[in-house]
Amino acid sequence: MALVEIASEGVTVRGNPKAPVTIVEVAEIMERIPARFEGKVKLVCMDFPISIPLELRLFESEVLEQVKEIEKIEMQRYVERLRQERDKIISSLKSEREALIQEEDDLRKEYERDQEEIERMEKRIKELRHELQVDLGDYESTISEFVGEIKGTTGTKKAGYGKVATLKEELVESTGGLV
Repeated sequence: MALVEIASEGVTVRGNPKAPVTIVEVAEIMERIPARFEGKVKLVCMDFPISIPLELRLFESEVLEQVKEIEKIEMQRYVERLRQERDKIISSLKSEREALIQEEDDLRKEYERDQEEIERMEKRIKELRHELQVDLGDYESTISEFVGEIKGTTGTKKAGYGKVATLKEELVESTGGLV
C-alpha cells in the first residue's frame, strides 16, 4: 500500500520496498490529489526517489506510462543488484573450492610422506630382526662352547656357570629383554 504525503511543496507518493507502488495505486492516488497541488508530484518507488513533474490533469494513460517507465528502471536496478550479489557469491564459492582443493592436495602429500616413512620403518624393523637373529646365534654358539668346556672340566663347573650367567645377562640386556 502506498503512503501519500501532502506538504506545502508538493505531494510524495511513497511505496513499500517489499511491495512497490503499483500502476493502479498511482492512478487511484492521482485522482484523489487536490487541485491546489498542480505543481509537482514526487513518486518514490522501492528504495530510491524519482521526482517527476506531473500536471494533475494528465490523462490516466500518460500517468500509467510514466509509472511503467519508473518500474522498468527500478527493475533494471534490482536485476543489476542481484547480478552483483550473484557474482560475489560465485567468487566466494570459487575461492572456497580452490582452498579445499589445495587442502586436499596438502593432505594427500602428507599421507604419501607418512606411507613412505612407514615403509622405511618396516624395512628397518626387518633389518633389526635379522641383526637380532644373527646376534642370538652368536650368543648361542658362545654359550654352547662354555657349556662344552664346563662339561669337559669337572673342577671348574662353578666358575663356568658364572660365565654362562654373565653371558645370559649380557644377551638379555643387548636384546632389550627379548630373550
